[in-house]
Amino acid sequence: MVDFSPIRRPGMTTLDRDVFKQKFKTLALRVPSKKISSFIHLKELLNQPPLHNIISDPESSQTKLVLLRLDLCEEDIAQLPGESRDKIEEAVAVVTHTFEVTYDDWSIDQILRAVMPEESVEIPSSYTQIGHIAHLNLKEEYLPYKHLIGQVILDKNKKITSVVNKTHAIDNTFRNFQMEVLAGNSDTVAQLAENGCRFRFDFARVYWNSRLQSEHERLVKQFHRAESICE
Repeated sequence: MVDFSPIRRPGMTTLDRDVFKQKFKTLALRVPSKKISSFIHLKELLNQPPLHNIISDPESSQTKLVLLRLDLCEEDIAQLPGESRDKIEEAVAVVTHTFEVTYDDWSIDQILRAVMPEESVEIPSSYTQIGHIAHLNLKEEYLPYKHLIGQVILDKNKKITSVVNKTHAIDNTFRNFQMEVLAGNSDTVAQLAENGCRFRFDFARVYWNSRLQSEHERLVKQFHRAESICE
């Protein structure tokens, strides 16, 4: 089985996107463009989102390349089930294709798994999204990587423009907490829609917990249009 993951870079604390470029070789079928639709259900297709398994053929505008899974070599084709083998034999040719995977193609988990120490039990890729803000609650062991983690999350979610991390436990009357910006801008005024209502608040000063959606809904149903609500 071919390991489709970025080369490990344990200990990286400052993100270097260029080191995540990596080349892979795979078998590809050269297929006439008019017949390409009959190959899209082939079980041996490359299946590595977000990569495409049907691409333009650099050798001809009349054909396309159908990429096969990475662990398949030409000698294996004869051992495939009859249906797959027959379909592959319909191709004009079986060729070797080299493609490059870059930072943009890897997922958050794949990037962070490559830079975390090998002894890490979990990958700190989870967060809560409040409008344009991604809110993390990182464990102490991941704090040396906090800015890298924040930047990767920012890069991989175009709807997020600010990544923050809670720095202290909730210990005051209003249940808000201190936070630091790890990546992106420092705008903490969030807007989000829930239960048919639009909420706008400063996340740095207002406690908001998305897991309380049912309670939010219960309260909203008690309110009426044009009412002003205060606590």
